[in-house]
Amino acid sequence: MKTAKLITQMAGWILFFSLPVVFMFNEQQVGENSLNVLGTPSYWIFCSTYLLIFYLSSFVLIPHLYLKGRYTLFFSIVALLFIGVYLLKPFDKLMSLHQESRAARGNREMPGAPRTDLHPPSQFHNQPAPFPRPMPHPEGSPAPNEHFRNRAPGPQQKDIRSFDIVSVFLFIMVIALTMAIEINKQLHLTQKKAIKAEADRAEAELSFLKAQINPHFLYNTLNNIYTLAVTNHPNTAPSIMKLSNIMRYMTDDITVELVPLRDELDCIANFIGLQELRLGAKTPIDYQVEGLALQHKIAPLILMTFVENAFKYGISKQTASPILIKVSIADEHLVFFAQNRDFSENAKLNSTGIGIQNTRQRLQHAYPGKHELTIEKGEGLFTVQLKLEI
Repeated sequence: MKTAKLITQMAGWILFFSLPVVFMFNEQQVGENSLNVLGTPSYWIFCSTYLLIFYLSSFVLIPHLYLKGRYTLFFSIVALLFIGVYLLKPFDKLMSLHQESRAARGNREMPGAPRTDLHPPSQFHNQPAPFPRPMPHPEGSPAPNEHFRNRAPGPQQKDIRSFDIVSVFLFIMVIALTMAIEINKQLHLTQKKAIKAEADRAEAELSFLKAQINPHFLYNTLNNIYTLAVTNHPNTAPSIMKLSNIMRYMTDDITVELVPLRDELDCIANFIGLQELRLGAKTPIDYQVEGLALQHKIAPLILMTFVENAFKYGISKQTASPILIKVSIADEHLVFFAQNRDFSENAKLNSTGIGIQNTRQRLQHAYPGKHELTIEKGEGLFTVQLKLEI
């Protein structure tokens, strides 16, 4: 970026400083003398003046005075620079050099008196020239040539202008261009800071949502294992092992933004295994995975929340309550489908909906514009379908 910026500035200055040269010699023949102006003090005064104005404004005046609200000092220095350009007249001096060069060239091209040595001798060279004799003029009156020679120079013969409008215009243009560049740069930096602040806020909120999920999930799972332990169920130890695997995933992996999809699916399988240990024949579980996880990644616990919700609010000891969970992976898309009976009315009102509400917010942060979540409740069924670009 710095190299590109430097090249752009150099190209701009080369173009800017070549314009006076082109303007000065657009009426002359191109030759060696056309580039002599590059070595004159007037040209380098012109270049140095506007280089100084540009970089003084860019590195001192605008960032340290104007953008910090020190307007009085800023406009005072700009006014002093304006007066300096007005008095120095850098462009006028270049034009004066141009006029002198043209006048000198014109004098060299003006024909002089005829040279007799360029003509061969003639036998008639002693004879008077066949031209009419000059007409006599009254005594005391000046000769015609003397009349034009003694005329005072008119206003059109003056080479030095009293006001250098071009130098003033270039000064205003350089100041305005510098302000536009610096203000645009500051605006870009402000936007970057705003984006970073928004990202930090979203990350903090996401961390808070994850912290909410962990105790919520752990609470439900420990209740299930407690039930197995109270009844001296032989699968208590395997349940603890499965919980250990789940907690390892939740503590070690979900601290990152994305985790391997395979790990998320393994966590779901362990969770379903825990649930099967305590459920009876009235709650058949159909868990299907179609496609290969391969190198795909996903935000942690996105799918796990809906699986946990299905077991929390879709199980009844008196009524048949089958649970269907299906994950389809194809190319760069994932489709998650879960369907269960809806017994949420029997659950405690103060504990419903926490996981799904958090997951909606996490989807907005992790997959903006890249997900489609559909939740339907009707005819005693609760259906969730999530489409993700992974």
